[in-house]
Amino acid sequence: MTATILTIGDELLNGDTIDSNSTWIARQLGLIGIATREIITVADEKKAILKAFQNGLTESNLLICTGGLGPTKDDLTKECFAEFFNLDCKENKQLRKRLEQYYTNRGYDKSHVTKKMVSMPEGATILMNNFGVAPGMWQEKEDKILVALPGIPYEMKGLMKEEILPRLKSEFSLPSIYYHYFMTAGKGETTLAKRLETIEANLPTGFSISYLPSFANVKVRLSAKGQDSSLIEEKLKEIVPQIREKLSPELYSENRNESLVKALAGYCTENQVTIGSVESCTGGNIAHEITALAGSSSYYSGSIVSYSNDIKKNVIGVQSQTLENYGAVSEETIREMVKGGLYRLNCDYVVATSGIAGPGGGTKQKPVGLIWIGVGNSKKVKTKCFNFTKKREKNIQLFTMMALNELFRFIKEQEIQE
Repeated sequence: MTATILTIGDELLNGDTIDSNSTWIARQLGLIGIATREIITVADEKKAILKAFQNGLTESNLLICTGGLGPTKDDLTKECFAEFFNLDCKENKQLRKRLEQYYTNRGYDKSHVTKKMVSMPEGATILMNNFGVAPGMWQEKEDKILVALPGIPYEMKGLMKEEILPRLKSEFSLPSIYYHYFMTAGKGETTLAKRLETIEANLPTGFSISYLPSFANVKVRLSAKGQDSSLIEEKLKEIVPQIREKLSPELYSENRNESLVKALAGYCTENQVTIGSVESCTGGNIAHEITALAGSSSYYSGSIVSYSNDIKKNVIGVQSQTLENYGAVSEETIREMVKGGLYRLNCDYVVATSGIAGPGGGTKQKPVGLIWIGVGNSKKVKTKCFNFTKKREKNIQLFTMMALNELFRFIKEQEIQE
């Protein structure tokens, strides 16, 4: 079974409202084995809605639309629904009684219930809304299903959970579907795909790998779909470890949507290690990311923002000769920043940053976007150099994420060795 998701409303097209409904619906359908073929958004226009109904049900077995079920003049979904199936709209007495009680319970007069609100397509399955006013509708024709739901996310989700998803699961033989996620940071999707190309080329039928990049990380998703759930689970036990091994240098979590900083927090807590940061070009942003999580005081000692060379020398302990000979943005300086941070912050691990965020300050030898990152403990210091963009704000965010990633990887390496 495949689905089309249709969102209706001028506010979605002019930017007044962000469409979160379609993303949520697609996710829920995918979890029960229904693939979404397309997502469409149309204006509050009768012609556009009817055309979307026709096209959606031509391409898919199921069309779920949201929006346009309210009582105002621009709410046209109900009328279009009735016209599409050639149904007459008549007063639904059960709905009128329900809405009158709804308004009475809230201290309003029954006159709030208008004729349009209780006029429903006769013959369609009416889905009473326990989360608001406008009911949903379900209509089947041959092997096609059209579902209309309110556009308000809270109401839509309530009807999906109580009515739509249970009906779909009970009425249709849907395949079993499984997802396994690998959260990575530090490499792009092209590099990761190259590592997995042999595995991907030999995947069983119904299995696929997707690469979902976002800012500073890539989510790799293994999907498995089929009628035999035991066979799928057996194959997953073979394939998941293979992918895990290939991605291990950049893999920080296998929990869907877990952030790098949250995974770092969990690892520090579990292994009872403390961390600190010495920041120059990131200006305290590493500290901000870490302390945004509740409970960070149990593993985070603090940060020293050593933006100027004077602070690097007088607070951190970087030698004047090092700064004069190599400059603030150098491997030599970043090593001394790590060592000074370990002493001043009295923690197990430190990450240090020194770079050129821009837009000015760069040279041919040290361009804007250059950063040195150092991580270390009492036994070892490791450094790495990266080159990023010309844009200051983006650089600071990238510097921060790469620093956190280097710190996390270093801690895991050291803890495993011990």
